[in-house]
Amino acid sequence: MPHTQQSDVVIQIPYPTNATHTQTTVFKRNVEVLLTYHEIGEITARRWAEYFLRFVSAVVITTEGQMNTAVEIYFTVTNNNIHAPAMADRDILVASLQDQKKLPTHEEQSDECTICLQPFEGGKYINKLTCTHIYHNECIITWLYINPTCPICRASESIQPSTSLTSLPPDLLSKILSHACENSREDVRNGIFMCKALGNSAADIQVFKSLELRDIVKCPLLALGKYAELFQKCLLYSNPAAHYIKGLLEYLRFDNPIDGLKHLKEAADATVPVNEALYLYGIIILCTGHYDIGKHYMDRLRWKDDKALTEQCWKNIKISVHGIGIITKPEYMTSLWVMMPLYVCNINDMDNTCEKCFRYKQMIKFIFTI
Repeated sequence: MPHTQQSDVVIQIPYPTNATHTQTTVFKRNVEVLLTYHEIGEITARRWAEYFLRFVSAVVITTEGQMNTAVEIYFTVTNNNIHAPAMADRDILVASLQDQKKLPTHEEQSDECTICLQPFEGGKYINKLTCTHIYHNECIITWLYINPTCPICRASESIQPSTSLTSLPPDLLSKILSHACENSREDVRNGIFMCKALGNSAADIQVFKSLELRDIVKCPLLALGKYAELFQKCLLYSNPAAHYIKGLLEYLRFDNPIDGLKHLKEAADATVPVNEALYLYGIIILCTGHYDIGKHYMDRLRWKDDKALTEQCWKNIKISVHGIGIITKPEYMTSLWVMMPLYVCNINDMDNTCEKCFRYKQMIKFIFTI
């Protein structure tokens, strides 16, 4: 489109933030209004405002020494209107001045407005700029729409200064991102997208904790190669997928059952567990003779209601372990014998199972198929 450029949409949040419903609704409305300057479509503006509302609602921070400032939350848009930033700044400035207009005091009535050259009397509101020069409210508002400077000293007028997120200490940035993005991976993406400072601070704990690591899950050996540094950072910050990859490598690749099971359990017990970790940890625990614990983890996949999830987990695990040498342990066969039910539905058909033979057939697939 013609006259297209990028600029930042900025919202100031009083600091410390108390994200009540009323406040966050106001912030959402401010986003919608600011986007109209950029000629953003109504549906898109509403969707971005909803993202912003979720982001602000999650930020509940109280920190000493930051009581009288505001924090800038901003994100980049592609303008269809190159004058949008200046127009938005002007209207925000005018709105803030309207809030501070007042009637002149007795002493001030002896002065006159240098714009209209009329005295401050007759019940007309006056307004003071940050440079302390005073004008009729209507006069200075009209002037600022034309020129955002003081008519006398030419000092530039702007909204009250705020604290950019880039100026905040790294630990506070980490705290903000952790609070704002703790609910889902989508919140992490939206938070980084909307807030440039948080995006630039992507070394934050919550970012590494929430990365999906799909490529490494499909080929865990990548964690030992070109993705080793990224993988180690994710593991350091308790990323469930990283624990799953580490557990799979330690147990199956390096024959280190203690560390392998520890990491698989971390991934299975995460707030949002890795389903493949639930499956693999449950199967291994069954195969090593801990039947009640193994059944518990397998049952968390709700296979009795629908076996589709467990089937998908099994397919994904086979992809992940491709190229990894696996050692069949002697206790596997003992456990398989113990778990064998009195009746097995068609022993040669691994896909059709009943409640009695389901776990047994999963063990067979793990021991003999991989």
